[in-house]
Amino acid sequence: MQYIADSNIIIQLKISELLVAWSNLIANWHAWDEMEDLSIFKCIKVAVNLNKKFALKNFVVGQLPSPPAPPVPQPSIIEGIGLFVSEAFSQYPSAVWRASSCVHMLLQVTSYSFEEEDVKKSLAFSFSQAAFSRFKETKSKPCSLWKPLFLGISSCYLHFPDAVEKILETIEHEGFTVWVSALAFILTDKFQHKLSTESEIKLTGMTLAKVIERLLTEGKQSSTLLRDCFTSLIEASIRVKEMQAEEEDEDEDGDEDEDEDEDEDDNDEDFEDDDDTDSEDNEIEETEEEFLERCAKVATALENGSIVEEGNLEDQEQDIELGTMEEFDLLSSLLSLIQRYHGILVQGQPLPPQLISSILNTFPECIMYFQQRKQ
Repeated sequence: MQYIADSNIIIQLKISELLVAWSNLIANWHAWDEMEDLSIFKCIKVAVNLNKKFALKNFVVGQLPSPPAPPVPQPSIIEGIGLFVSEAFSQYPSAVWRASSCVHMLLQVTSYSFEEEDVKKSLAFSFSQAAFSRFKETKSKPCSLWKPLFLGISSCYLHFPDAVEKILETIEHEGFTVWVSALAFILTDKFQHKLSTESEIKLTGMTLAKVIERLLTEGKQSSTLLRDCFTSLIEASIRVKEMQAEEEDEDEDGDEDEDEDEDEDDNDEDFEDDDDTDSEDNEIEETEEEFLERCAKVATALENGSIVEEGNLEDQEQDIELGTMEEFDLLSSLLSLIQRYHGILVQGQPLPPQLISSILNTFPECIMYFQQRKQ
C-alpha cells in the first residue's frame, strides 16, 4: 500500500473496503506475538499515511447501513485500529512502545473535521486510560516504559486536557497529580532512561507548559507540583536549544568532512587489506564457559523482569510524529509564561542557582526576568 500514488488505484483495488475488514479483525486481536504484531503496527503506519494523502473513505467515520437498518455508522478503520492500540498497552514492552508511537500518529498526524471530533476524543479517552492503567503496574520503580506511557498520555492531554484529567482521577485518587509529577521527573537527570530525541522533549515541554497554565488559573501558585513543572520546562527548553545547536554544528562539520573524504578515498583503498587482517586478528572468540555464563545472566534477568520491561532498542529510538505541533516553539512558550506570571514563577519559586545560570547562558533574553533573583 505504501507505493500507491494514484487515488484511482485506491478505488480499483478497494483499499478502503479491505482496510475496514482488516481493522475489524485487529479490533478483537488476541494472538499477541511480537513478530506477527510488528506487521500490524507497520500496516497501521502505512494506512495513516495513505489516509493523509488520499482521505480514505470510512477511515474516521464508518459507513451508514442501508435502510431499514438503524442509521448507526459501522465501525470505522480508525476505531478498529484504536481498539488494537489500546489493548497493546497491556501487552509486552515492545508493543507498548509501538502503541505509543501509534497514538501520536492517530492524534497528531490524522486530520479530523468538526463532525469527526467525537471520534478523536473517544480515541484519546481510550488511549490515556489504557496507558495510565499500565503505568499503575510499573509505578513502584521508574523504568523505561514510563517514557512511552507518559508521552502517549501527553498527546491525549494536549487535545483534551479536561477529559484526560478526569479519566486519570477516575482510575486513581489524585491520578492527574501522580502523572504530572512523574512526567516532570522523567525530564530530570535522576531518571535513568532519559528522553533522547528532540520530539520527545518538545512534546513533554508542551504538556508541562499547558499544565503550568492550568495550575496557575486554578490558583495553585505555591504548590510543589508547579515548581517541579516549571523547573522541568526550563530544563526541556535548554536541552532542545542545545540539540538544535548540535545539529547546526554537525551540518557544518558534515560539509567540511565531505571535502576531506574525497581527498582521502584514494589513500584508504591502499590500507583496506591490512585493516581487514588486523580486525580478524583482534577478534576474540567467546569460550563455552563465557557463553554459558552470559546465558545464565540473561535468564536471571528475565526471571526478575529487568529485561522484559525494556523492550527492543529499535522501538525506543523512534521519533515521535508531532504533525502540526512540530512547529511549536518551546522557548516562546516558556518566555510567554515568564512574562505573564513573572512574580509567581520566577520570584516565587525556589529555583536552583545552577538552573538559573544555565537558562541565562542559553537564553540571554531572560536576563531581565532573573536579575532580581541573582541579586
